Amino acid sequence: MARFLVDANVLSEATKKVPNPLVVNWLRRNERLMAVDPVILGEIRFGILLLPDGRRRQRLEGWFNKIVRRIECQCPRSGGGKRLRFPLCC
Repeated sequence: MARFLVDANVLSEATKKVPNPLVVNWLRRNERLMAVDPVILGEIRFGILLLPDGRRRQRLEGWFNKIVRRIECQCPRSGGGKRLRFPLCC
């Protein structure tokens, strides 16, 4: 069960040229406890698609596809303000 709802700036820290080691270690320790809103995943994907074709875009596409298969996604459900949890598989 997810305990942390992670935003794009935290999730993408590991992709930086010089990532903050504290954030990277936190991500590693808490991977199974993290969830991401699908809007955040869309923002990240859109940002990657805006990049010109090249090594950086390919590297980020590989990273994105890898995390999408491993992280929990939380979608708002209509009514009641509750959230549904499901793993992303595509």
